[in-house]
Parts: sequence; C-alpha cells; structure tokens
Amino acid sequence: MVGFLILASIGTVTAQEPLVRATLEAKGDIWVGQRVVLVVELLAPGFFASAPAFDLPDTPGLMLMPP
Repeated sequence: MVGFLILASIGTVTAQEPLVRATLEAKGDIWVGQRVVLVVELLAPGFFASAPAFDLPDTPGLMLMPP
C-alpha cells in the first residue's frame, strides 16, 4: 500500500517551470537621475543551450542600458 502511494505521488509531480526574478541594487532612497542597477535572474530547471537573450522594454521616462 505504501509503495502505491509513493508511485501515485510521483505521477502528480509536474515539471518545474522557468522563473524570472528581478531586483534593484539600490540602498536607501532612489533619486531622479541616479544610476540604479536592475538585476534580472533567469531560473531554469535544466541548462541553456546558449546565452539567454532578451530585448529591453521601451519605458517612458527611463533610460535602460544593457551591461
């Protein structure tokens, strides 16, 4: 009976989904014109076949620059 429950629970496990996590590297208040680093982490259950690439959004009022 215990073996059946273990096998049944393994069947319900789904594959991990990739996640995106973004954080600001700023201490204290952020002022107008201040340089702030936005860190974007791409989390995947496996590995990337090549370097991940994405386009920066066109955001009014912000100047986004790639590293």
